[in-house]
Amino acid sequence: MRKYSEEQLSAIKTKHSHTAVIAGAGSGKTTVLIERINEILKENITPNDILAITFTRKAASEMVERIENKNVNIKTFDAFCYELVLNEFKENIRIIERSPFSESEITRFNNYDVNMKKGLKPQKYDEYVNYKKENNLYDFNDIELIALDLIKKNNITFKYILIDEFQDTNELQYLIFKALIKNNTKTFIVGDPDQSIYGFRGADFKIIAKYINDYDAKTLILSNNYRSTKEILNKANNLIVHNKQRIEKELIPYTKDVGRVEIRKFHNETFEFEYVIRNYEQLKNKYKSFAILYRNNFQGNLYKRHFRNETDDILITTIHQSKGLEFDVVFIIGVNEKILPADRITKVSELEEERRLFFVAITRAKKLLFISSSTNSNFSGVNMNHKPSKFIRELNIPFKRKSKIEVIEKEKVKETYQIGDKVKHNNFGEGLIVEVGKRVLTIDFSGEIGIRKIMANHSSIKKL
Repeated sequence: MRKYSEEQLSAIKTKHSHTAVIAGAGSGKTTVLIERINEILKENITPNDILAITFTRKAASEMVERIENKNVNIKTFDAFCYELVLNEFKENIRIIERSPFSESEITRFNNYDVNMKKGLKPQKYDEYVNYKKENNLYDFNDIELIALDLIKKNNITFKYILIDEFQDTNELQYLIFKALIKNNTKTFIVGDPDQSIYGFRGADFKIIAKYINDYDAKTLILSNNYRSTKEILNKANNLIVHNKQRIEKELIPYTKDVGRVEIRKFHNETFEFEYVIRNYEQLKNKYKSFAILYRNNFQGNLYKRHFRNETDDILITTIHQSKGLEFDVVFIIGVNEKILPADRITKVSELEEERRLFFVAITRAKKLLFISSSTNSNFSGVNMNHKPSKFIRELNIPFKRKSKIEVIEKEKVKETYQIGDKVKHNNFGEGLIVEVGKRVLTIDFSGEIGIRKIMANHSSIKKL
């Protein structure tokens, strides 16, 4: 076995039945997951007894290439469920591709389905259901729901189940995962709540805390970062600590290179564009890979017109699409208020997801990071005025949390709570904190009591 750090080895060689690996950006999580599978294979476990789930076909194929036995089941949730359904019904299942419904409507329908139809039913949802039925069409949520029933009916299980990118799991997928787990099943999940950026698709990073509680899982943290220089990680750590809804950890640079982060503000997007191009031209012969990242698609138009297709050392894309990638040099452009964070933010949880998105962008950079904002921009002929994002200020000033031994005023929280903490309520019994607000805790008491919001300084609760 090649040389691994102590924290990586503790995950690869875990003896616990259920293990949660909280893997920081650039910590080698995919390598750890692959080596964990190889370690299981050494125990003479047959490949058919192992199921590994990841969230993209690209990641699945990369894992297959690096695994010692190519017969291990490595699939996306969609592919795994589709095969189950196909094997059961032995007929072609038509997946919906086009429909008379808009993309935003489809997103709302999907979120309603993956959250097991909780909350307000979206407008036109019944029309969407009827449209699929009349045309004998299915979406992947339908497939996953059918697969869930088949797993329960046929008692389908595996000896080992491993899931990558667990922070991207939604409630329906978590129910599928739970249905596969029997008394002798061992599980291993890898994820990073700080990189959870798909809330709009129904992903819920708080499911990590739920898994840890449901299965009394051993929690291991991978904090060594093998990707980025010290200065880049300083900025990333300073930013993400402002989020309250997270499992506390700090990225520690493995390299001794200091690196460089440059933050600039411009009068307009033309000056910003010229700054990016000038730096690229100066650096293109020294570094191999570059990325220009932005929050919204329209921000990339100017750059895509400038760089023709033959330029293969630079990727111009949204931050969402850059997740999982890394580059020597990264430019994050248009880091303005009402863009990053977006202007539609109404909840603390949404603001924190936007901050995680910026964190993901920052941690794509290996050597150099350029962050820029522009006071004026033009979108479809409309001039827009901006202020630099509040996130830029946070890069330089880490949020200082109050020490537990400090005297805290009456109206403030009397205890320091985090997501995943277990608490006891005088009437409701034991529960798990799934969200932390300024003064209110969201606690899952399970069973009939379910989710309750309780003042954090209320005398009825105490931390276990």
